[in-house]
Amino acid sequence: GGWDCTDTFNIIHEGARVIGQDKKPSVLTLKFASVVPDPVFPKLEPREGAGGPRMLGFTVANCRNLPKMDRFGLCDGFVEVVYEGEVFTTQVVKNSLTPDFLQQFDIPIDDVAQPCTRDVLLRVLDWNQTSAADLVGEARIPAARMSEILRAEPGLADTEGFALSLKGKDVVGQSTEKAVLNLKIRMLEIPPAFHEVERDDAAAGPRRVEVTVCTVNHLPKMDGLFGRCDPYCIMSYDGMEHKTEVRKNTYDAEFNETFILDAADAAAGVASDCVFTLWDWDAASKDDEIGGVKISAARMSEIFSGRLETEATETFTVMAEGKAVRGNDLHKTELVVKVRVCEAPIPFAAMAPEEGAAGARRLELGVSSVKSLPKMDGFGKCDAYAVLTFEGAEYRTETKKNAYEAVWDAVFPLDSWDVAKGVESDCEVKVWDWNSTSKDDEVGSFKIPAARMSELFRASVGESARDSFTVMAEGKPVIGHDRVRCEVALSVKVCEVPRAFPMVMPTEEEVKGPRRLDITVASVAHLPKMDGMFGRCDPYAVLGYEGIEYKTATVKNTYECEWNETFSLDSMDASKDAVSDCVVTLWDWDAASKDDEIGSLKIPASRLSELFRASIGSSASETFSVMAEGTRRPVVGHDKSKCQLVLQVTVSEVPLIFPTVEMSEEEVSGPRRLDMTLASVQSLPKKDMFGKCDPFATLVFEGIEYQTEVKKSAYEAEWNETFSLDIEDASKGVRQDCTVTVWDWDAASKNDQIGSFKIPAARLTDMFRGKIGSAGVEAFTVMEAGKPVVGHDKNRCMVKMNVTVCEVPKPFANIEAAEGTTGPRRIEMTLRSCMHLPKKDGLGSKCDPYAIVMFEGQEFKTDVKRSTYDADWDEQFNLDVAHAEKPLMTDLMVHVYDWDMVTKNDPIGVLTISATRMEELFRSELHSEGQETFPIISNGDPVIGHSGQKCVVDLRVRVVECPFAFDEPAEEKEEEKEEEKAGTSAGA
Repeated sequence: GGWDCTDTFNIIHEGARVIGQDKKPSVLTLKFASVVPDPVFPKLEPREGAGGPRMLGFTVANCRNLPKMDRFGLCDGFVEVVYEGEVFTTQVVKNSLTPDFLQQFDIPIDDVAQPCTRDVLLRVLDWNQTSAADLVGEARIPAARMSEILRAEPGLADTEGFALSLKGKDVVGQSTEKAVLNLKIRMLEIPPAFHEVERDDAAAGPRRVEVTVCTVNHLPKMDGLFGRCDPYCIMSYDGMEHKTEVRKNTYDAEFNETFILDAADAAAGVASDCVFTLWDWDAASKDDEIGGVKISAARMSEIFSGRLETEATETFTVMAEGKAVRGNDLHKTELVVKVRVCEAPIPFAAMAPEEGAAGARRLELGVSSVKSLPKMDGFGKCDAYAVLTFEGAEYRTETKKNAYEAVWDAVFPLDSWDVAKGVESDCEVKVWDWNSTSKDDEVGSFKIPAARMSELFRASVGESARDSFTVMAEGKPVIGHDRVRCEVALSVKVCEVPRAFPMVMPTEEEVKGPRRLDITVASVAHLPKMDGMFGRCDPYAVLGYEGIEYKTATVKNTYECEWNETFSLDSMDASKDAVSDCVVTLWDWDAASKDDEIGSLKIPASRLSELFRASIGSSASETFSVMAEGTRRPVVGHDKSKCQLVLQVTVSEVPLIFPTVEMSEEEVSGPRRLDMTLASVQSLPKKDMFGKCDPFATLVFEGIEYQTEVKKSAYEAEWNETFSLDIEDASKGVRQDCTVTVWDWDAASKNDQIGSFKIPAARLTDMFRGKIGSAGVEAFTVMEAGKPVVGHDKNRCMVKMNVTVCEVPKPFANIEAAEGTTGPRRIEMTLRSCMHLPKKDGLGSKCDPYAIVMFEGQEFKTDVKRSTYDADWDEQFNLDVAHAEKPLMTDLMVHVYDWDMVTKNDPIGVLTISATRMEELFRSELHSEGQETFPIISNGDPVIGHSGQKCVVDLRVRVVECPFAFDEPAEEKEEEKEEEKAGTSAGA
């Protein structure tokens, strides 16, 4: 500020300099000066550290030098003050160029430390009777300066004259002087409401404030020529409204009505303002709002934290649109309110939460009785019943007719599935008066807050208590026929959530071996409305266990239905704990969109383990509450009752698969083979429009798939195809089930799956350890979606299989060892090929295989075959031994690798022929030969190629004489000499 400068500018027109009459370029000389304007209201300087609530007072004093705005008059001026989007308007002063307003607006500010977000707009307008008001001019107080004014010392005031402008120009009045608006601002301290209530810093836990609306004085005239005002007051807090009675035709009313406000934790404060609104009741039209009073949430938090039993009374000025309401006598309308701070009664105070409580718990909440009911019926007393609401579900007692006291003794179970997390829903009890011909009347209600419900759930199991609760209506206690407060007696008991099917318990004896649970999905009731305006629900249930899903039929357009469909869950060894929960999920079927999940229930794996160990023949029925997805709250049906699913369970034996396969009495180890024969299938369903069914079957074991031939257009088919399943070591058992799938072949489209069944890994392990030569025959039911496949003849579709336990044949079984073979020998081993290799390289490449043969310290390597799944090497290697009669120390190993140019080569798998078998081959007759294919192994499992078949190596061997003699090491020669000497001495 305080500087000036002068500069000259050329005048340009259409890109060229303008030339004057004197043939010189035209120039414009400008002088610039910097001026810092004085701040408005200079006496109101900001105070450092100012904060908290204040009262901002705007006084619109007058306007001077206004322009003439009307044709036949002067100006009908009024002023609008726009503060933070809220508009405050003065009265209109008619036909004056120097109007005096002298009108004050008091604006409460919650916290002066918070900066203003908008400029304060001051607008002077000219009122018109038949059209919109005309803008005379306006001025602004910048938001930054207004923020400073708010932080001024309370009690200070200042007056400022604002020159009016319009469209960037000063407004000039009829006297040719600038039009001016004179405004006064003052900052006032706002004493806190109920300042006698001092905050107690140690306050914590539930608190109650009793608020009494005492009187209202100096009410304005609100009714017509012969009326005054019919006032009533509504107190709004935390989303609830509490209303006084109406006082008719008065300017001063006494209410003296008390309302109860509760806070769950005084230390945490509250988030809701408390607002008192005065209304004028009208018989024939909408009630008129007179004005209101607000106590901020911050002050309410302080009041809730006040010292117990503190009382205070406050007189509030009723405000409307930022101005004090003036009564019929021109005095400010005043509302008198009284507060009392007290402890909130704790429901069931004797019950304390248990430290470390977790898991599922149940509260048995009993609605016992009610007394001191009000008279609700014209020619009777009260027909009372109660409705308990928790987490959206409603529980209703019976109705007690024509009584002022009622005994229900109804007990309702409320469950929490993890008490450590607490609950989010209050427990509300409503008392109703039943009416036969009209809508039932609500007598009143009360709540147990969610925070207290969470504590009750965490109380010790078995703990119980009783308590009485005052019934409230519109924030006030309900007064009975006997002028005594209406009260409801409740009882509560903390219990464990009962286990599923409690009548079925595990036996005391040790249970081993296979067991079966037959679970029947019987029925469902109280379903919610899931479909549109004209629909109900189309339910079906899906039972999931160990990754398998079993599905019931869909029942259309109903709120309750029966299925009575049974599904079998098997445990191959009941002594071992189940690892999977059993989950039953309810769905609503939709024709045109994705099905909607209604809810689910779960039987934990630990409980299933107990059920599997129960006595054979044990059975029970149980009703389960269906829980909503992700919330663990009960699903509430169309009738406000819990949605419930009925299940039945029966414990039975699992029929043993291939029962005639005998277990070996000795410990079994090493390689074993099962010859599985897919013999036949019968009772196939119709799958083709103009035919029957074209069945074939696939058998999958340890990732390898075997397929039968296709039988055309038949409902019964015979395959009689045998597949050999091998394992390297029967003592280690089998990790995967054997799955047989029946398909319908289609010529022009994807084959259709008819169904499948499994032979469990545990049973396969037993059969691999069976006696060599043991055999069995079994008929299996083909299953689809957890249910048996029903054939064209309405019978179950069945597959017949045969199994035989065999030894795995020796490598090159046609070559037998000869007796007395000694000396050097050679095996000419030809590594012919490797087929069905897996994909090992990136996009566009296959596999670059080569093999390394390792034997007794000798190592041979084949060529690399590029980008192929079938490698033909046909390379011969000579394996030599010096003494065929001596035992070998190492196995023959053929390692297959994938060659990589840049990185380390990747191992694919290995073929191993034991040292024992190699000894036999070296000792066989000269010129013995054989050829065989061997699967290659990786991490104990056969390597599966890109085609889904086992990767195999083709080997050929031939036994010949070794064409050269081996030089014996010196140590061996010395040993032979020593042996000769020992023999000579012995002979002597």
